[in-house]
Amino acid sequence: MKVQLFLCVTILVSVALLTVTKIRKKEREREEKRSRFEDIKLQVTYDVLMEYQAEKTDSQKRLDKIQSEQQALEKEVATLQAKATNTKGEVEICQNSTKDSLPSVETEFNNLKAETEKEKTSWSTEVETLKQQLEAKSSVCNFLKEGSEPAGNLCANAAIAEAPKQEEPKAEAPKQEEAKAEPPKQVKHKGKAQKKA
Repeated sequence: MKVQLFLCVTILVSVALLTVTKIRKKEREREEKRSRFEDIKLQVTYDVLMEYQAEKTDSQKRLDKIQSEQQALEKEVATLQAKATNTKGEVEICQNSTKDSLPSVETEFNNLKAETEKEKTSWSTEVETLKQQLEAKSSVCNFLKEGSEPAGNLCANAAIAEAPKQEEPKAEAPKQEEAKAEPPKQVKHKGKAQKKA
């Protein structure tokens, strides 16, 4: 009986060991699956982490570039604001000076306008007097000979200017001028004939 008992116990132990090994095998397969899943999960996480790090470095580069551009723009804004304040000051000074000088310029303009008006009236009166003197017969014409050409022409113009006032002497005046014009021509011919002889 000992052998039977021993045999039973060995069968029972081997069955128990077999079930334990099967159970352990299933657990090991589960653990391997879990381990593979964890490895895959870790790999995916690592890949995602690398992408995030690449995006972080790109973002950092862009951030640095934007910050440098912002600093440059801030400097430019500061210089432009300084120029704007200087320009505002200059504009205020210019406006104040124009406000101060505008009344004096207006008075000067009005004075110059009044002076030009005075000069214009004086010139117009002088022109009128000169026209009257030109139309009047000169006292020198009384002393000139009737045949003298350059001065006689001036006096003849004065006589023509007076002629519209008197209609009858106007017809006589051209006849006298024609008669006056012929004798000097004859004198010239005689002079030429004397020179030839």
